[in-house]
Amino acid sequence: MSVFRNVRIYPNHGTRNAAITWEMASDAPAGNVYAAFSTTGTQGTWKELNPDAPVASGVGVYQDATLFMNKGSAEGFCRLLLIASVGDFLSEPFQIMGDITRREYGIIRAMIHQEFTQMRVVNGFPVWHCIPREFGTPSLATDPDTGKKEGGECAVEDPALRSYGMAFQGGFYRPVLTWMSITAHGEGLKDDPEEFSPADTLRVSARLMAFPHPARGHMLVDPTTDVRYLISDEIKPYRFRSVLPVAYDATLEHLNQSDERYQFPLPVIDTKAYRRIAHWTPDTLP
Repeated sequence: MSVFRNVRIYPNHGTRNAAITWEMASDAPAGNVYAAFSTTGTQGTWKELNPDAPVASGVGVYQDATLFMNKGSAEGFCRLLLIASVGDFLSEPFQIMGDITRREYGIIRAMIHQEFTQMRVVNGFPVWHCIPREFGTPSLATDPDTGKKEGGECAVEDPALRSYGMAFQGGFYRPVLTWMSITAHGEGLKDDPEEFSPADTLRVSARLMAFPHPARGHMLVDPTTDVRYLISDEIKPYRFRSVLPVAYDATLEHLNQSDERYQFPLPVIDTKAYRRIAHWTPDTLP
């Protein structure tokens, strides 16, 4: 049985390129994912799409710049390969369009592009979407026998060896630059079992784009202010015909500035220049 679940092809935001999204089976090992494409069917020759740039399985999305949906690629097939420490795992070949028609694919593309335009032009702002690492070298602050975190990393000077409070060195995968808008603010109290009294919490409701798919524990960072948020467990997808998510509503919690995750370094970008980019891709930076 394939380790991949719910594999889908999306239109990129505002372009005619494709994005492949997936979920991993609960018992699947973590590793790197490669994508391949074939125009001649499931038994044809496969062309590797990202031979030099694999995507970590936990990221859940590969955005391609070579498959153009209006130039025949929509008739082809894709498949995914997971390379993990315990072995290699191939997905079954799947059609680009899957169980939707060309017309429906066009509707989804328009809906996703409308979300992107609303974010870019009206009430959204760029954010770094940071996904915690699921494999690699364990944190120096983790006990190798129990797997539990033991103390901090105050003595670790090399940034490459730091885990920023996470389970593996590096802390997070390469951040993805995307967009979000804040729809509501809230304040409350949160019980902390390690403290004698509840702590104040700031929670916000946010609108997020279709991918990367948000999940509990992901970190979002405003590059202009360096305000950092954690995605909570309240995540609501908006789906096209109850199948394909085109946007998400999620509850976020403000990260305390004393948290180790505030030390995770992020690239510096010109957000004004980024707002002028008409077609979104995580690798298109001014």
